[in-house]
Amino acid sequence: MERRTQALRGGSAAGGSDGLNAAKDGWVNRHASSASATTAVAGSGSGAGISSSASSNTLVPSGSISSNLTALASGPGGSGGTNGAAVTSQVYSWRLTRAVLKNGTLLLYKPPTDLGIKSFDPSLEPAHPLSPNLSSPTSATSGGGGHKRVGSVSTATAASSSSASVSAAAAAAGSRSFHSLSYRGFDVHPDLLFDSQGKIVNGSFEAICHSILFTGDEDFATTAVLTIPLMGDVVRALEMMKEYVLSVARQAHSGGGGPNAQAIAVRVKLVIDTMLTNFKGMLLNNSIHASLQQLADSVSSYNDQISTALKLSIYQKHQRMNKMLTYTREDTEVLWSMQQKVTDSMSERLHAFLGRIDSSIGSDSISSIANLPPRQQVAHNLSGSGSGGGSGGTGGVGGGLSAQQLNIPPDLFIELTSTDFLANQISCFHLKFYKQWSPAIDISLLFKTNYSYHRYNPLVFDANNLHFLGVLLIDHLLSPKYSKLFDNSYRGRLLTHWINLGNSLKVCGDLVGWVAIVTAICSPAILRLRECWAYVPIELRENVGKDWGHELFELDRRAKMDLMSKRTFRVATEDIGVTYPKERSISFFADLTVKIDEGATSYKMCEDRVNRVRTVINSWKYFFDRIPQNDTFGLPPQPNAAVQKLLHSLLVTNYETPQLTQEEIFKLSLSVDPPKFGNYLKYHYSQQSPLMTGSFLPLIFTDTNATYKLFTKSSLISALSGVAGTGGASALSSSNKRLVRSGTTRSSDGTNASTIPTSASSNFYTHGGHSTLSTSSTLLSGGRNASTNLHRSNSFPPSNTKSSAMTTGVQDIDYFSREFVAKYASQHILMKNIRDVLNMGAKLYHINEDIVLKSLSEEYNSRPSSMIEAPSKHLSMSSRRVSTQFGSTVSPRTSVNGGTPDFSKVFESFAVSIDVVVKSANLERLVDILVLGVNGFASFVNQQDVDRQGNLPDFRIDMNVHTLTFFATFRSFCSPLELLTSLRKRFVGARSAAMSIDELTDKEREVAFDDVQFPNWDPVCEIPLDNNRAWGIVAQIQIGVLEACHLWVSQYFSDFADNVSLKEQFLELTEIFGTDIASWKGLQASSQINEDYSGYLETMEVLQKKVRNLFYKKSYRPNDVCPLIPQNPVGMRYENLPVGNTNVTFMKLEKFIDDINLVVSEYLGMVSVKEWMELFETLELQSAEINGFFHYSPPPYSSEDDFVIQDIFTYLESLYRENANGERAKTLDFFPPSIQELFRLRHNIISYLTYQIGDPLIHKDDRIQRMISILRMIGISKARMTFLDLFPKDETTDSDQLWMSQADNSGISTSVPSFIESCVIASVLRPESRLFANSWMQASREICKLYHRSSNPTSFASLEMFVPVIRGENLVFSGSKQPLSPCVGWTIERMFEIVCYVPNMSVENSSLINFDKRRFIYNLITNVSEMKGEIEDDNEDGSRVSNGSHRIQTVARRIAYIVNPDKTLYYTDKRTLKESVARDTKEYPRSYSKNKVFTSYVTLEAEKLKRDVRQRELIERQYRDVKKSLKSRYGSSSSSSGTIGSQTLSDKKSQRSRFGGLFKAVRPISMAFSGTFIPPSDRIVSVYELPDISTISDSKCKLLASINLANCDIIAVPNQHGNYGLFKVVVQDNNGSELVFQGLSDEDAAEWVRLATTGKRYATLRGQLQPSSSSSSPNAPASPVAFTRVFGVPIAVVCEREARDIPMVVDVLLNEIESRGLDEVGLYRVSGSLASVHALKAAFDSGQEVDMEDDRWFDINTVAGCFKLYLRELREPLLTTELFPEFVQCGSSGAGTEDMLKQLRVSIRKLPAPNYNLLRRLLRHLGQVAEHEANNKMKTPNLAIVFSMSFLPASAVDQMKAMQNVLNTMIIHHERLFGDDQPVEYSTEAAEITANTADLSLGETTNSHDQNHNTASDNQPDSSEPSTTHSGTENTDSQLPTGNQAGSKHDRDSFTEVSAY
Repeated sequence: MERRTQALRGGSAAGGSDGLNAAKDGWVNRHASSASATTAVAGSGSGAGISSSASSNTLVPSGSISSNLTALASGPGGSGGTNGAAVTSQVYSWRLTRAVLKNGTLLLYKPPTDLGIKSFDPSLEPAHPLSPNLSSPTSATSGGGGHKRVGSVSTATAASSSSASVSAAAAAAGSRSFHSLSYRGFDVHPDLLFDSQGKIVNGSFEAICHSILFTGDEDFATTAVLTIPLMGDVVRALEMMKEYVLSVARQAHSGGGGPNAQAIAVRVKLVIDTMLTNFKGMLLNNSIHASLQQLADSVSSYNDQISTALKLSIYQKHQRMNKMLTYTREDTEVLWSMQQKVTDSMSERLHAFLGRIDSSIGSDSISSIANLPPRQQVAHNLSGSGSGGGSGGTGGVGGGLSAQQLNIPPDLFIELTSTDFLANQISCFHLKFYKQWSPAIDISLLFKTNYSYHRYNPLVFDANNLHFLGVLLIDHLLSPKYSKLFDNSYRGRLLTHWINLGNSLKVCGDLVGWVAIVTAICSPAILRLRECWAYVPIELRENVGKDWGHELFELDRRAKMDLMSKRTFRVATEDIGVTYPKERSISFFADLTVKIDEGATSYKMCEDRVNRVRTVINSWKYFFDRIPQNDTFGLPPQPNAAVQKLLHSLLVTNYETPQLTQEEIFKLSLSVDPPKFGNYLKYHYSQQSPLMTGSFLPLIFTDTNATYKLFTKSSLISALSGVAGTGGASALSSSNKRLVRSGTTRSSDGTNASTIPTSASSNFYTHGGHSTLSTSSTLLSGGRNASTNLHRSNSFPPSNTKSSAMTTGVQDIDYFSREFVAKYASQHILMKNIRDVLNMGAKLYHINEDIVLKSLSEEYNSRPSSMIEAPSKHLSMSSRRVSTQFGSTVSPRTSVNGGTPDFSKVFESFAVSIDVVVKSANLERLVDILVLGVNGFASFVNQQDVDRQGNLPDFRIDMNVHTLTFFATFRSFCSPLELLTSLRKRFVGARSAAMSIDELTDKEREVAFDDVQFPNWDPVCEIPLDNNRAWGIVAQIQIGVLEACHLWVSQYFSDFADNVSLKEQFLELTEIFGTDIASWKGLQASSQINEDYSGYLETMEVLQKKVRNLFYKKSYRPNDVCPLIPQNPVGMRYENLPVGNTNVTFMKLEKFIDDINLVVSEYLGMVSVKEWMELFETLELQSAEINGFFHYSPPPYSSEDDFVIQDIFTYLESLYRENANGERAKTLDFFPPSIQELFRLRHNIISYLTYQIGDPLIHKDDRIQRMISILRMIGISKARMTFLDLFPKDETTDSDQLWMSQADNSGISTSVPSFIESCVIASVLRPESRLFANSWMQASREICKLYHRSSNPTSFASLEMFVPVIRGENLVFSGSKQPLSPCVGWTIERMFEIVCYVPNMSVENSSLINFDKRRFIYNLITNVSEMKGEIEDDNEDGSRVSNGSHRIQTVARRIAYIVNPDKTLYYTDKRTLKESVARDTKEYPRSYSKNKVFTSYVTLEAEKLKRDVRQRELIERQYRDVKKSLKSRYGSSSSSSGTIGSQTLSDKKSQRSRFGGLFKAVRPISMAFSGTFIPPSDRIVSVYELPDISTISDSKCKLLASINLANCDIIAVPNQHGNYGLFKVVVQDNNGSELVFQGLSDEDAAEWVRLATTGKRYATLRGQLQPSSSSSSPNAPASPVAFTRVFGVPIAVVCEREARDIPMVVDVLLNEIESRGLDEVGLYRVSGSLASVHALKAAFDSGQEVDMEDDRWFDINTVAGCFKLYLRELREPLLTTELFPEFVQCGSSGAGTEDMLKQLRVSIRKLPAPNYNLLRRLLRHLGQVAEHEANNKMKTPNLAIVFSMSFLPASAVDQMKAMQNVLNTMIIHHERLFGDDQPVEYSTEAAEITANTADLSLGETTNSHDQNHNTASDNQPDSSEPSTTHSGTENTDSQLPTGNQAGSKHDRDSFTEVSAY
């Protein structure tokens, strides 16, 4: 059955059940019933009769059940037939069928016709034992690494089992006879080679084996045996020697001459003894074990005594090896349960875990794992999909625990490593192997061979064959099964404990265990987890980087060395004999590993390596014996039974499962922590700017605080109207002429930009505002990899120079932005950056169609080449970042004589020097500039630009800034691998480039500028040795590449950490660096180049070493570790805001603001430039989806008082993105942790200030004073931000004018908001704050009085009249003279502006990358980072000094109630808040009760929401129109990768029809002529020969039937007449049709029955949730609300879904009424608001937790009305339709009599459990209501009248009186009727259902099988297999009353949403 199970695994996809949604895909045999095939067996009776259902609900698309289903299923037999017996009495005609179980539907598919398989026979064996379809885990072949280990057994059984296994292996080995021996003589083998001294130095493998037996030199024979594993296959060697021994025996028996047979027996004994002594581990391989037994047996004919002794020795050694590998009780002396001191320190759960392992220990051994799963399944299990014992069939362990169950989970592992306990246990485990089977004993463990028995030894491992501890570590940290359970902080804890465990192992002398953990932790997959490493203590990180990383580096370096070149070996730590005794030392010998490449072996080479290993081991033993040690060591730790068994299990599991490669481990790492950069690249060249699609609209927020923006709100909305005005598909598929410059945009190939696309699947986004609709390949050719010949052009750029310097592509937007900035002559560095991006005063220089350079006019005093102020910037082509890095080293770009740089001499004819930056370029030119600079391109400037300048300019660019900008931003438009390839190309082609530059400037020859390849990067070029100028240029180019690589590695190593291939290629590049530098040295040594260039060579050497060393250093340590926000104490008590009008209070407010700003500055300072760029790429990714910015959820509101005024923070907190599966993830979760902390800090500040405003415990006057303080905080914040001096202001402006300038309504303000300012304003505008309108109005009046405003406030609609205007000179606190930290939200808004309004590709030429965009975002980030507030500290004299780390800690503790408050500190429920508002309102005149504040913002916010909705609908409609237009224009393609030009289905049909029936059934002509064509035959195969179902294309399988299992019975059929694995599906139609199937095995059939039964319940439940069958099909997804809806859903369904006795909605509603509504007058009689009732109903149906304190249902009558609505909307009355007559009869017999009570009690007991429990709860509740009748005026008769309508069916209104009597009696006597009854348990296999009804996946998209079914109509039906679809029942809901039928006529107004399913 094991083999059959594996065949099943290959031929059938794994099935499973998630709740009710069972799924399975696999092969089955289907009984194809026909007149000739279906016959009854004699004596079987009536045949296949089944009892049919009374109603037929199965729908068939064509024909009737009897005519169509019978073609697939056997019809009913004679009367009296039974379901089980009749079927098994048939002779079956099987047909192979693909069965797919999904969503409660069984889909049957016909397999591909070219498969040639009629059916399978489970009883057949495979056609051959090594069938490719049979993934056998074991092998008895000589080269097979896999083998089964013979378990350790007792002596009696061991002999037999061992003999059996050995004989089996021997039989297999004996079947091969080496008749191909080339030499069968007994003299010297002719293939041997000897040296001058007669020693053998080489020979064939056969010759060496021959010499081992027949040479007289025993020393040679012994050494030669040791070389066998290095020279060839061990089994082959043994069998060749066996063949020679048998030849000697035959020669002896024949009486011929030959060697002495006894001597040969002795030599065989020498061979076997040598192998048993030195290669004992080989006995674990069955093939080698069997071959040794055969070799020993081969000498039995002439020396039976030696033969017997050898066989016994082999057996005994084999048994000892197996015993060592198995755990026995003898290994431990003390049980786990007896080690009290240990167990006392462990948790109960850990104690139980280890105790369970301890109790499972058998008397003998632990079973090993059999039936290895394939690699894919092992990786799948590690990824978390497997559970329990795994899918590989792991063997049991002693008392029933599998190896997987013995695997220690991470949480218990942390407990075990809390002390040194586990380290000591691991050391004991390793010590056992070290004493019995170390590499010093078995040197074959150090030989790299094709055998894998060495994996049983934990002492030998490497990076590609991890130790079991390394595998466990990988599982803990990278397995996705833990990814959702553990966050980065928990992984950091795990890392910390693993590192501590490694250090403990090192301390106790276990070098093997330490290196095992080092190998895993310092692997690339673990080192790249930067956010996890942040939670590892810094001292441990340093320990890993310095000690551990260095150790692994040395191991890796030495692993690449040949054994003979190694001089030293580290096999122990330095503390041996000092901190631990020698006897407990466990040396690591894997450093001695020997590997000889195949085909390169010689005997002498192998002998030298064997001798080298033996020498080193002997030297180690000699050294070990002489190590002195202390005599003060304590007793060694005792092995623990449970832990030792656990370690044995981990070892066996690690061996038996295939190795995880480093590539697989790295993929797991990438899935746990995906790369942060490079994800936007795939969209860069194809995405249309959001400005052009209008998708930016959600980012235009309501202006609550006037701040500076790059672009005006009015111009953006105006541009939007231009986009939207076109309507339809044209808004997306073509650009609006109003938005872009006039003239035709040229693409890279010269065609018009609106060229028709060549692919239907190409993205129809545009570049930079131009509609290209071009494929990515076209874009790449023009925008990325173009390398055209440069020439001077007169036709480029276009003549329209005005638009050539556009920023956005929309003239109006650019104009208004420039106009505003032009008003101010600010010299602030950020303003220079802004002028740069707005192209103010820009002059453009076009270099062919490849580069556009830009310089800014001097009138703006701007240096565009250096937007970051830094000292000593070199403004020439020679300026490189390396010039300041090498002390006395000669600068690479300056002349060695100190004069003008040589490279600049090349272009000395240029007269004018101009500082420029790169505006746009293609990728090739960007890399050229990175290496060369820009001056070399001046010769190719457009002629118009030259004429304007007067002569050729001398371009200068700040290479420091350009290079930093490039490496910070290039991942958006270029992959790191592509960049590395480009840099390699330029380093290798530096000589060709130098020659092209030299030739270009040679005045003695004429150069044709129209046909020059510049630069030429040909890798092959010879430079004349006397051309010193060219050699200098070569050096400068190569130095440029080295500098770029150094900067890349030093600052952005994460690129390499996230890409193994990139790392390998970079190492190859470093080798090229070294090789080329060596060639330079050769030229210098031969004096072939000028000695003046020695400075270049020296610089190159220094750089090359720096790059290489830095790369290796970073490769073995964690890099770019994110700094953690300091942990501050939790604030449990808060301090109130300072209030009052004194100067002291004002200063306290300033100090309070300064304290908060200090913390904000610290948080901002922890955000690195790399993290800002990570944030920017996240925003770009959000823009990649055309409606990505619309993926936000506005806060819920019921009235305008609940409106939340949205800003950038609230927007981002609700923004989400969707993956390919439709799953949502918050965009904020993708932000860097440091920025997420800033969001959290802002939330805390707002919570504090909001609570200060709405504090329910203070008086109105106190509240007003706090409001005044808050308004002052805004004024102080604004005053401090004036010191930023971004826009200088006139200090003579009065207060009112100053305020108006701040609140300018033009769309752009002059202020940059501070972080604190944005928090305070957000708290003021919160809905909770706006409720206190009167207090705010009074506070505004007080502000006007305090600050002498010229007029009292006349309007309170906005914030203008509330905030005081405070000048900078009015600030009194010493720290208030500096600007505050800018608001991070303001920075993010500017990033959004760049993302949305600045296109990726140049506006001028869409084939060029818009480098302006990249430079601007980098400069913005660096400038804003410099704007954060300075952290200062206080001296003793009161003065302030910088670097105030002490002050930060003090302040953070003091305001812990803001930095880290308790979660409940500022909680106020809505009811309390409203009571406080009402109390304050009473103190104002009655006319003030309707006052509101900030209404203008509320109005604008409502308009914004409406505007966003309209725009989203418009975009989605246009998107659909474009797709429809493309489809109709170019034709549809069934393949997503197909092109527009591909043939449509109709085209293919028409082409087939041209040949009619001529070739319809004719074989291919080529086959007809060849005569080799053999039509596929219908074969009956074994299950092993079935193809893997995952490899079968869905399109090749034709749908035969679709069966809804809701109306089917799935029955297992007993095995009879050689058929087994049978089951059948009986359709409950009028004919009782049934389908008989055969599974791959009995187990497979049982799984089909189990999953199909679960699927039936799924289909039934879906039918109950769907409203009608007319609008749905069995595979149609239901609305998501169907999974959570409770109203109108049967009580049993809801109870089963929620796993409750009664529905939660009933409990919640009745508890709410009982808590606060029992005294409500007219309870249940007075109606609540209909809208509120339905709102509450919708809340319950949504499946979310309902907040019963919501104002919408604050009225208790709304809650009561909702409960009545629930009862009325039940599809069946609570008393059930069946029992309703009994209750009516009770009501008619008289009220309250004993007979009536008895009858009621009997009827109630008949109710289903859910109905019984609900009725019991309801009557108890109504009894409580009746008890409060004095207050609520609801007596029992009144309640009976109210609820009687809810208990009546729609057709029984005339029974109302009787029902009122029943209800009246049940309410009065509910205690007698129910007594002390407990709720009745209701369980229908709840373990399968769980509470996960939401996981029923009815909303899943139809898979490929369903898609095939949808397109099946395009194919002709198969003549032999009629196409039949069993749609199953008409939905069972059709049998139930709808909502409108469930109540009386006058109640039907409440049923508006009943049928909303």
